[in-house]
This record gives sequence, structure tokens and C-alpha cells, in this order.
Amino acid sequence: MRIREDAVVTGAMDEDHPNRANGFMNLGVVLAEREPWEAIKMHSIALDIRRRTTKYEADQLHGLALNLLNIGRCWWMVHRLEEAASCFQECLALMKSREALINKRFPL
Repeated sequence: MRIREDAVVTGAMDEDHPNRANGFMNLGVVLAEREPWEAIKMHSIALDIRRRTTKYEADQLHGLALNLLNIGRCWWMVHRLEEAASCFQECLALMKSREALINKRFPL
């Protein structure tokens, strides 16, 4: 995570690059079991990074879907089922659009 953030500071990586979002998503995955609220925050940062620009749009569909899946799981863990369902529905919609675009099925 620090390496990615340092790369942004030095200009080696664009602040909206998918790999930066992946760092926050990975941290969210690690935090999910013990600190689901913190995991939700990390996944939300990743979502914000991914949605800020269309520059990497073609590369972001799968990352967006995974973020939504992970944040949905965290909402489920804290018993916020409506939020979880909303994330899962958005995740599925993104995956279906990606599958239609590429004409291939993808597991989550």
C-alpha cells in the first residue's frame, strides 16, 4: 500500500490508476473479518478511485465488481442487509455487462 501511495506522490503512478485502487481493496479484504467497518472504508476509497475517471474504464469493470462484492460481504457481516443486497446487485450487473462485452463468463 505504501509503495503505491509513494508512487502517486512521486508521479510514477496516476492517482486514479487501478493498481492504486487495488491496494485499498486488498487492505479491505485483510481487514474484513476483524474490522468490517474499516474494510468498508477501504473498499469505499477503492470505489472512489475507480469511479473518478474514465481513463481506465475498460480495465475497471472487474475491479469495480470485486470491490462491490467485498463491500457487500462486509455490509452482510454487520447485518446491514439492504446495503449488502444493493452492492451484490450492482456487482452482478457489472459482471453481466463485462461478460456481454467480452462474450465470456467470469467467476467472482
